[in-house]
Parts: sequence; C-alpha cells; structure tokens
Amino acid sequence: MIKKFTDLKLTAPLSQEDFERTVVELDQLRDALIYWGKIIQRQNKIKFIRGASKLKLIDEYEKMVNEELAYIANEK
Repeated sequence: MIKKFTDLKLTAPLSQEDFERTVVELDQLRDALIYWGKIIQRQNKIKFIRGASKLKLIDEYEKMVNEELAYIANEK
C-alpha cells in the first residue's frame, strides 16, 4: 500500500492527522488529472477534425477547431 502512495509521489497517511492532508492531496491530484484529460480530449478533437478531409471542408467544424484552439490558448 505504501508503494502505491510512493508511485503517486504522495506520503502515505501513517497517523490520523496525516489522513486529512492525504485526502486533500488525492482530491487535488484527481482534479488535475480530470482537467488534463479534458485538455487532451480537446487536442485529439482538433487533430481528428484536421485529419478528416471531409470535415475540414465544413465551416461548422472549422469553427469548432477555432473554439477549441482558443480555449486551449486561454488555459495556458
């Protein structure tokens, strides 16, 4: 069990006081992973639309690409 916490680069809760801090750290890590996953999904969506020749020609999809690029640029 300690190794799993070490793999996540967190300290394992060995006492009751450490438990609450570790829960907060795990929540922050989960939120960061969810956020990063959404960014990756947006990047993959852009790659897919740009890679599909039929979708690239439709203005609606080009607008979606521009919106996704703007979102990613704002997040940096």
